[in-house]
Amino acid sequence: MKETKAAKILSVSLYALLFAAAFLICAQIFPYGDDFFYGIFTKEGFSRFIERHIEHYQLANGRVIVHLLATFFLGQNLWLWRIVNTLSLVLCAALILRIAQPAPHDRPLCLALVSAVFLTLSPQITRQSIYWLTGSFNYLYPMLILLAYWRVLQRGLQTPSKLRWLPVFAFFAAATTEQGGLMCIGVTLLLLLDEALLQKKRIRPAHGIALLTAAAGLLTVLLAPGVANRVEMTDSPASGGLFSLIFYNLRAQGEVLFFDPYVRIVHMGMLSLAVFFLFRHAQNTPQGRTRIIRLCGAVFGAAALLCYCCVPADLQQASRLTAAVALTGYLTALFWSAIAMLRQTRDSTPLIILILAFGSQLAMTVSPVAGPRTMTSFLFMAALFLAKAGALTAGSGSAGVFGTVFCTLLGQPYLAVLTLPSVCTTAAGKSRLIRYLAILPILLTSLFCWQDTYTHTAQNAQVYRENIAAIHAYSGTGTLIQKKLPFDGYAWAMPYHNAYYDPYYNLFFDLPMDTDIQWIP
Repeated sequence: MKETKAAKILSVSLYALLFAAAFLICAQIFPYGDDFFYGIFTKEGFSRFIERHIEHYQLANGRVIVHLLATFFLGQNLWLWRIVNTLSLVLCAALILRIAQPAPHDRPLCLALVSAVFLTLSPQITRQSIYWLTGSFNYLYPMLILLAYWRVLQRGLQTPSKLRWLPVFAFFAAATTEQGGLMCIGVTLLLLLDEALLQKKRIRPAHGIALLTAAAGLLTVLLAPGVANRVEMTDSPASGGLFSLIFYNLRAQGEVLFFDPYVRIVHMGMLSLAVFFLFRHAQNTPQGRTRIIRLCGAVFGAAALLCYCCVPADLQQASRLTAAVALTGYLTALFWSAIAMLRQTRDSTPLIILILAFGSQLAMTVSPVAGPRTMTSFLFMAALFLAKAGALTAGSGSAGVFGTVFCTLLGQPYLAVLTLPSVCTTAAGKSRLIRYLAILPILLTSLFCWQDTYTHTAQNAQVYRENIAAIHAYSGTGTLIQKKLPFDGYAWAMPYHNAYYDPYYNLFFDLPMDTDIQWIP
């Protein structure tokens, strides 16, 4: 089925909107934290640039490709990164749609779901990942190359002639970060298992080689001398050994992953589509015991959604039992729906997505430096799950269900009303206005959240520009006055947060090392 003109126009418009929204925020981003350290790599010539990277590999960590890219862009005009970073986010959305493979007339609807996730990303996460130069290459770039590799592998399984460069691609896709490399191996292994066990097809040599080269790529990160050195130098947030660290991370990371206001809405959106699929699955099943079982699954999912919604945002006010029951019900219903999708459509993609989404977070529980930024991978997998769930059900119905939950939870119930007609619109031949009606309230609600991030980031940027002007006017003697950013929650670290950055701040801005800097509110 060819994409209609209306669907094509809507898709292009959504990509343009996503680009504009991301670019407006990127245009307000300046160097923070580790940017000051990595920014000096390009100030001493090419030979010293290489020497510094070798030292970094031996003493700090093994993310060679990531930090080569970060240091290169830190040596260029900042606008280059701002454009490339924006394009990377939009390209991730495009790759998600390619992997999800919705029907042509459903592409704008699935893209709206992906855009909703990207436009409402929690600033607690984005300030450490997407909207920070060094962070973007540690968290956004690995997701971009992972999604690109996933799509190439997907095409390679469908068209064997596309396999020539697959092992090379697998190596570079895995040689990014620890988390990204594990996900690359995971997607390779799971897709090959699907090909062999479910599709009953032969695994070609290039597939096995790709799995080996992906493992080799990850080992270049994990076995770097700097990894062991960094572990020794980094204080664990929990005393008592590895198990204490795992339990600490499970609790600390879990609170953000499941109960951050923005991330929680993504979870509920995923669960709402899971419940929608389960009801549709039961509805399409002939009368009998099987239909009753499937209907019970749908009712259980709806109850899990209601229970999860009732857990207070402030976990201090919620009992551990209530939170545990809500999360158990949520995860059970989510994986139940993925298994139902697999049984009905023989498409394992939703189940693979969930394994990668939650597996990528469990893998970080052994890390002493885990934080909100490591949840970036989960949110990209969540966007992919929403797109795939929309593709496997009626796109307009999925968008309507998601939009109703999404708009209501974000305090826009009057917009949620506009999504209701789309819930009942499942056939491609229905009115285009009704079919695509849910897109408008979803985007408007998303932009209300995006505006919060943009406004606070722009106010930080204005103060940063004033600081740069003060640096340029500094004579080299006396005290240099610098203002603190007004909203710490919308930017990564500055020297007044961590004295480690003091000397690198001076070097980055070509200030004398003995410059006396006074930070004022």
